[in-house]
Amino acid sequence: MKNIISFFFLWIILFAFVPVQADADNEALYYDCFAYILSNDNTAEVVRYMSSDRTVTIPDQLDGYSVTSIGDNAFAHCESLEKVSIPENASSLGRNAFYGCASLKEVVIPGSVTAIDYGTFRDCISLRKVIISDGITTIGDYAFMWCKSLAEIIIPESVTTIDFGAFYGCDSLTLTVESGSIAEAYAIQTSIPYRTNIVP
Repeated sequence: MKNIISFFFLWIILFAFVPVQADADNEALYYDCFAYILSNDNTAEVVRYMSSDRTVTIPDQLDGYSVTSIGDNAFAHCESLEKVSIPENASSLGRNAFYGCASLKEVVIPGSVTAIDYGTFRDCISLRKVIISDGITTIGDYAFMWCKSLAEIIIPESVTTIDFGAFYGCDSLTLTVESGSIAEAYAIQTSIPYRTNIVP
């Protein structure tokens, strides 16, 4: 009987001091106006922006953690946002990351980003200037759908995949592409006006 009681108290002591494992995938951390989570490689993914600023520079680091991803819906419906700068070490832009940013006019996407995901800039009806840097390989489904003010995008030769409806509803758009590139073939296939011979 004494052994059973001793075992019981030992179990209580051990259980009491075992740390509870937090779910890092869902636990949001905060820095200034940014909410973010930590990925398995100890880098930061921005999951929400909480301000009405017109111009936003997403920092390279949040609390010392390198920002490598802009998460799904992170800036969705930030209707005051007019210009955003994405950090050079960011490698991915999530689904609908800037969806419905009705005032967004200008964005530069650095070459560190490899893919523009599903609907990333969908319904950004004021978007006029987009710079897609060399290094990006994929423009996802509906990435720029209904960007009605978008007049020109230069698509670098590094882009090898342009998915369904990427520029659907962009009625003012002319693509600037490399001759013989995937982007030129896409423009021909979808009847989007284009021009070739990019000047470096």
